[in-house]
Amino acid sequence: MEFDKLMDIKGAGKWALLSVVYLILALAFLWGRWEFAYAIPYILGFASVAIVLSSDEPELIAAMCAALIGLTSVAISEPISGLLASSAAWISGVLFAILLLNEFGVFKEYSPYSTKTAKYLVLVSFLAWFFWALNYFISRIIYWPTPTAGLPFETVLNHGGIMLLALNEALALLGIKYKNQEVVSVIFALIAILGAFLLVTQLGWGLHLLP
Repeated sequence: MEFDKLMDIKGAGKWALLSVVYLILALAFLWGRWEFAYAIPYILGFASVAIVLSSDEPELIAAMCAALIGLTSVAISEPISGLLASSAAWISGVLFAILLLNEFGVFKEYSPYSTKTAKYLVLVSFLAWFFWALNYFISRIIYWPTPTAGLPFETVLNHGGIMLLALNEALALLGIKYKNQEVVSVIFALIAILGAFLLVTQLGWGLHLLP
């Protein structure tokens, strides 16, 4: 983890920014509510991706944790009980703790290897978030009696921003690049942030809008 790269908004910093904003929104609007647990895997997922991408040669353990947290966030994206949401939050917390301990050298004795290829594991998170959002749009456009009723403007911004950001970042990671791609990613991140803010302030739900 390199702090200068972690602060670079055009690089790993955009994911760090998403994590911080989501955390602030969750604490400000969802503290004490059962929906708060839904936000945790996303907050830690964004943070873990930022940490992995901020390193030129990320540790394999860190990259694996980032991928698993990303999958966990999507696993609870459908309405489930508060107990299961809390369990997913705890699982994400444990994985993130392992990631941090690894970053601070606790596991170096057992995992002495770092590799440039480990960062590609975050593609798991990118693809999970992309298909999560895509499924959201498809299910409401195709299966809702009135499609527009299932697509509030707030969720279009939030889910759409995350979907396009994840896709754009996946393409960049795979070497498929175009002019001003980094700037486009920042724009998508800001759109997602605006959508998240509107979700909690206007609709009263958490970072996942229940049907």
